[in-house]
Amino acid sequence: MATDVRTGKSSRDKGEVEIALVDGMPVVSSLKVAEHFRKRHDDVLKAIRNISGGLPEDFCARNFAETSVEVAQPNGGVRTLPAFDLTRDAFALVIMGFTGSKALAWKIRYIEAFNAMEKKILHQLKSNTQQELDAANEDNKQQFQFKQWESIDGEKLKGIIGWLNYWCKIDNLEFDEAVKQLCTVLQVNNLQEIQEEDTVYIYNFIWCSLFKIRNKSGVELTKEQQDAFNGILLFWEKCLGESSVNIVSFICTKCNIKSFSEIKQHSLDKAFNAALLGIFRHVFCNLSDKVYKI
Repeated sequence: MATDVRTGKSSRDKGEVEIALVDGMPVVSSLKVAEHFRKRHDDVLKAIRNISGGLPEDFCARNFAETSVEVAQPNGGVRTLPAFDLTRDAFALVIMGFTGSKALAWKIRYIEAFNAMEKKILHQLKSNTQQELDAANEDNKQQFQFKQWESIDGEKLKGIIGWLNYWCKIDNLEFDEAVKQLCTVLQVNNLQEIQEEDTVYIYNFIWCSLFKIRNKSGVELTKEQQDAFNGILLFWEKCLGESSVNIVSFICTKCNIKSFSEIKQHSLDKAFNAALLGIFRHVFCNLSDKVYKI
């Protein structure tokens, strides 16, 4: 069960920021964000889902925790509302578009609150480190390790830039816009600030972008394009033995679409990417009954 330690004043005190400590991670409830930034909570939930929908799954799992909150009603009853616990990174992404002098003041308060909580946690870690080391035995018990940040290797950065160029071609993006989106997710100012430990997040972010169709409107496929796409699906089904139901489900899931009718000329490359991924999985992994494993 998750440990949830609430800090700050009661919810009746509108001037106080309330930060929670859940499993050692400082978080803020979406309900408090809505309250302090004067937004409807359902609008904040909508913004959270829109933002998290474009992010890597592992990033969302670490930073956006879906939960529920019981709220007392005037008639004495209790209503259960959906909510999210947001880490500092998730909070920063959600409130990025909130503007105005009052919003700025709350942003500063929350930054100070997160800083204070993280300082408290760091102090506790430092005080406990020696005890952890003393308790370690010859069985190589896991210990806390504080790792120095390491700048990304120059050759690896060239490879990432190459992948960004491919993403730009697939999504019809300007290179600067692709870099901006990536830097926003990583919370860095430019590619030179990327750390070695960021590479997994980069791979996941760009990988998802190679398949996910965000804009589902546009010019319909030509007959030649439709025939080419149907041809590769026919090969997958007839030559490799995959069921048509699995093929449609796999591509729709990877591309974030409900049906093939949402594939347009600008997004056809993404559908081809998903189909080729499924075919390669089938050929090299031979997992025809586990189409969602990859």
